Amino acid sequence: MDNTLHQHFADIEYLPGATAADYLDACRVKHPALYARLSLDRMRANRAVFQQIDSMSTTFEGTDKGGRGETYRQTQVRYPLARTLGIKSLFDILMPDGGSGKYILDVLGGNGTLTRTMRLVTPPADMPEIFTGDSAGSMVTDALARGFPAVRQLAQSLLLADRTMDGVIFAYGTHHVPVPDRLTALTEAHRILRPGGRVLVQDFVENSPTARWYSEVLEKYTLTGHDCAHFTEDGIRTLLEDAGFGNVRVTKVYDPCVVWADSADEAWVELLKYLVDLFGLEGLRPKNDQQGHDHWRMVREILSPYAEYLAGDDAGQLDSIKLWQDNGRHAAELPRVALVATGDRPA
Repeated sequence: MDNTLHQHFADIEYLPGATAADYLDACRVKHPALYARLSLDRMRANRAVFQQIDSMSTTFEGTDKGGRGETYRQTQVRYPLARTLGIKSLFDILMPDGGSGKYILDVLGGNGTLTRTMRLVTPPADMPEIFTGDSAGSMVTDALARGFPAVRQLAQSLLLADRTMDGVIFAYGTHHVPVPDRLTALTEAHRILRPGGRVLVQDFVENSPTARWYSEVLEKYTLTGHDCAHFTEDGIRTLLEDAGFGNVRVTKVYDPCVVWADSADEAWVELLKYLVDLFGLEGLRPKNDQQGHDHWRMVREILSPYAEYLAGDDAGQLDSIKLWQDNGRHAAELPRVALVATGDRPA
């Protein structure tokens, strides 16, 4: 990066303890494919975004900023295969012809959730190049530390250049994009897609069992609450069409949370730990005098009605939490059904 641009970005705190100039210098060396697709002009023209981004991403920052980011990041790393079925299905829809040679932006990627899972279940020759995006600086810092190409940006103000991506995916948190900004975010996705490229949007149907899990359980037991609107099938279709996408399709995908252990009881406890940690259910976390299996039995009793309710989420013949075995290992499975919409940028 030339000295003029370096000076321009040297006073912007882009990541915790790092300026935008620091980030760009490191990205150019470590992640040249991402660097080549960043728009320095957009970064230069959007200095105001960097000033407001901290105030718009507190939910998934650390506890020092009132967020629940630490446990979220740790849980994604500790249980990288918990949402494999749903994640793999999303990429099969996004790239029906395979991912080799394709560049995908994971707009709401956290600390690299989709990249981490796909690398574990996809042969290297079929793996797309996934760029992780997120608005939370601690998420992007963690993704970069793990070797994932990542960029800090707002969904409604992407920093990639026009027509540089083959696919864009919004998943596992699309409801966190403010309702007034959702059309802008999809218009941004349209801008960075190459002609013929595809966007995929995943979330949950408003007032469905899964959406109510978020609005009721998270609202009650997290420190951050859950004041987020989910989607309707007609609404998500209209958003994609208004953003300029063609060939819009809306479907549902089975997207469970699955964890493994050596026994059925242990699988139950592991699933409960996963849910408490992933969603930051601090109100259900055991205190120093509540350690052990008895506490998790209490948590199970609290969450079981919701789990049984989720089984009615168009998930087929499931009986709330599904317990099953494979090769001597036991799995606990929380049923969820996601709303998935795709649209293509006209060629």
